[in-house]
Amino acid sequence: MATIELYLENSYLKECSANIVSIQDRFVVFDQTIFYPGGGGQPCDRGVIKQGDETYNIVTVKKIDGEIIRELERPLQITIKR
Repeated sequence: MATIELYLENSYLKECSANIVSIQDRFVVFDQTIFYPGGGGQPCDRGVIKQGDETYNIVTVKKIDGEIIRELERPLQITIKR
């Protein structure tokens, strides 16, 4: 599943809501993003992910096989609801 690249539609977006597609340690993929992953000499965007009362700094953003992967400073704290 490719990440929807909201920054292509509106580069001035400062926030958005997104659903988690996958998590592996500190690496997270969401279904959509405002973060540019870098490329062609342009650095990636920096910012934060907010989840409830927690804030996670983004270390780097990369695009691999259509997915935009964010590396966070620490793993997300996930609560699974059943």
